[in-house]
Amino acid sequence: MRKALFIIMSLCLVLALSCETTGNAARGDAPVPGGSLTNIVVQLRDNFQYGNSYAGDIGRGEGRELMNGYRIREGDTFTLKVTYTVSRDLETPIWVGLVDQSAASSYWNPLTWRQGSGLEGSGVNLSTEAPRAGQTYTAEVTMTAIKNSPGSSADQNTIRFESIGTRGKPTAVITFSEFVFTKN
Repeated sequence: MRKALFIIMSLCLVLALSCETTGNAARGDAPVPGGSLTNIVVQLRDNFQYGNSYAGDIGRGEGRELMNGYRIREGDTFTLKVTYTVSRDLETPIWVGLVDQSAASSYWNPLTWRQGSGLEGSGVNLSTEAPRAGQTYTAEVTMTAIKNSPGSSADQNTIRFESIGTRGKPTAVITFSEFVFTKN
């Protein structure tokens, strides 16, 4: 009886360990991007050294876990659902896109739109009008990658927010009460 019990317990232990190993291997082989952040803040800072906008990022600092080591690939589609307010009136809508901001790309390589397309911001807008301070906005947008990210680092897979504006205005703060990013 003891021998049979020992064999059954040994088999259960082997089965449990093999399931755990299989699960970890699956997660390691195919990281899944996406997640939900609440009460996250993005500062749109003066970016006039490079253009006529105020810009902020998620992925290079706060919110690194959104990509979970995933490398953006051409054809990937992502949905971003947000509810947010801004700290000051903006002059244009906020647009969002995915970019490679690594040193190897000279800190700017759009992944979800064609650079030089002539469109203002060339990303996807989070509203139809310029956001006003204190008002609540909700948006759900889809972004499709038009090229591969060169790697899986946070710098190479960043979510970028920008708003075109007049130089000399204070930093605008976007406060997200809902932020859900998923790969479709």
